[in-house]
Amino acid sequence: KIKWFKTMKSIAKFIAKEQMKKHLGGE
Repeated sequence: KIKWFKTMKSIAKFIAKEQMKKHLGGE
C-alpha cells in the first residue's frame, strides 16, 4: 500500500511539472 502511495506521489509530481511547463511555454 505504501509503495503504491509513493508511486502516486511521484506521478503527481511529474504531472505537476509537465503542467507547469505547458503553462509557461504555452502562454
